Amino acid sequence: MTLQILDREKNKLYSDGNFWELSRKEENDCFYGVSFVSSIKFIEEKLLPFYQDIELILGLSDNGNNSIGQRMQELMDKRVSWVNYVENNLESEFAKRILDGSLRLRFTKDKLIHSKVYLMENKEQNTYQCFTGSMNLTETAVSKNFEQLIWDYGSKNDDLYQLYKQMYDDIKKNSATYLDSKCLKGFLVKDNSKQTQLNVYTDSINMLSNSADTDEKVNFPSDEVKIYLNDTTKEIQTPCL
Repeated sequence: MTLQILDREKNKLYSDGNFWELSRKEENDCFYGVSFVSSIKFIEEKLLPFYQDIELILGLSDNGNNSIGQRMQELMDKRVSWVNYVENNLESEFAKRILDGSLRLRFTKDKLIHSKVYLMENKEQNTYQCFTGSMNLTETAVSKNFEQLIWDYGSKNDDLYQLYKQMYDDIKKNSATYLDSKCLKGFLVKDNSKQTQLNVYTDSINMLSNSADTDEKVNFPSDEVKIYLNDTTKEIQTPCL
């Protein structure tokens, strides 16, 4: 593992830093993160046991000339797979936390997100920690890759905290709901997984084409969206019919 973590408060460099050890030096209630990628397993094992409130903003892939099509496919297929996991594992901590609202997942709706920001807060003590740098929320990034992070911490009254909060909020404005309590409850249909899947696809298509809530509309070029939706709608409706 070669994770370099710069403790800016102490002007100290951890050349082979341990993200979990340092981030958990102080007990925190909330975890607000921006990561290009992550996984259900990582969230379940590394975040849910330690934070009462979690919000993650995840990116969608950039695949060159076929970026739009790939990102739209990823939006739909990954949402279906994550909802299927909840449907088949309703007693899991992941499912419970999504359903009770203490875990919220968001994703890119316009510009690609490559930022990595991890803002942790202790509400009672009014303190924070923030890590920014190159590391994604994946086991490989945390434990194997050569990555770097800058670590700041202190009182939430500090100007630096306000800047980090603004940074996170600015990214959040460029994101839409991937999975939260409200949409998940609307997706799930008891003993009818095909209908659940169709609900996810329908919601995703509405977000791409004509979402009444502009904050939830995913903004891709309309001509490419039209071509993609025409093909995808045929694929997902025919089996259901």
